[in-house]
Amino acid sequence: MGSSGNNQNRILAKLSVTSRMAGNSTIQWLIGLIIAVLTLIATFAPGEFRTFIGLGEPQVKQIPVPEESSLSVDELDESKVSYTPSAYTVNEHQPKFVKNVQTRFLVVFQNIDGEEFVSLTISPKGENSSIHAVLSGYTEEFKSSAGVFNVQILNIDYGNKNVMIQINRKP
Repeated sequence: MGSSGNNQNRILAKLSVTSRMAGNSTIQWLIGLIIAVLTLIATFAPGEFRTFIGLGEPQVKQIPVPEESSLSVDELDESKVSYTPSAYTVNEHQPKFVKNVQTRFLVVFQNIDGEEFVSLTISPKGENSSIHAVLSGYTEEFKSSAGVFNVQILNIDYGNKNVMIQINRKP
């Protein structure tokens, strides 16, 4: 047993030395490969890629700076920007969201005791909704996050079940 134990120790020692030598040569080979790859990249790769991996000098691009606006703060205030009135057709049960007014409009055609009318729902984003019974031409003021507006009923088409509205910013 003593001699087999010594043999095992000697074999383990030789394997240990051999694996350390193989490990060192493998590491040296990998380092050499990495250096060769980096040399090829530095020689043949485009400048942006070399800069990206840290082998090239960063290139500073000149970005043109726009001239300062000649508008005053009052002129940049959204509430004072001119607003062009717009007309929209709202079909029954099909809400219409008007982005520049930040408001949703909905119409429902009603008939109570033979009297036809339209229920107009105005739902400004972030505000309470309001419902209005409309028989014919009608104007209603409402407030939204985009400002204060008037909605005006231009036409009620009972046959096609749609309403044409116009939205104006209040001065």
